[in-house]
Amino acid sequence: TAVEKDPQLAQLLADNIAANGRADNIRALEADMTCLPPVLAGSFDQVVANPPFHQPGGTRASDRRRALAHQGDGPSLADWVAAGLHALKPKGRLSFICRTDRIDEVLAALWGKAGEIAQFPLWPARSAPAIRTIITARKGVAGGSALLPGMVLHNLDGSLTNEA
Repeated sequence: TAVEKDPQLAQLLADNIAANGRADNIRALEADMTCLPPVLAGSFDQVVANPPFHQPGGTRASDRRRALAHQGDGPSLADWVAAGLHALKPKGRLSFICRTDRIDEVLAALWGKAGEIAQFPLWPARSAPAIRTIITARKGVAGGSALLPGMVLHNLDGSLTNEA
C-alpha cells in the first residue's frame, strides 16, 4: 500500500504502479498518513515514510506542493511517528528519513514505543555534516540503538558516489 495525500500525485502514483506492471502487488491509496482508515491499524509489517521534515515555522515555499512536502500542513514529526506505529503489526519496522537536526524529535516520539533503533546518516559529501538520517525502529521491541556507518552521496565534483 502506497499512501499519497495530494490527489494529483496519488493519481501519478497509481499510474506509475500500473505502468510498471505492479498493480497486482501495490495499491495506491489517496489518504493522509496521519489519518489512515481504521481498518489499516496494525496491518503492516513495515512502514516507510518521507514526512515533511523542515521546521514548520520556517519560510514556506511558494509552490503549494513543495510547501506541503517540506513543511506539511499541521501534523508534527511526532504525529507521523505515532501514525506509523499505529499502522504497524507488533514488532513491525518503521523507517523514516528526516533532517539530521530533527532526529531528536523522532527519537523522543519513539521512546518507550519502539526499540532496535538504527540511525543511518547521509552525508552530501565527504567531510560535510550529515544533512539527512534514515531512522528505523521496531514497534514494541526493547532492543538498544545503533549508529550505522551511513553513506556519502556525492563526490567532490558533484557526481554520485559508487555507493549512492
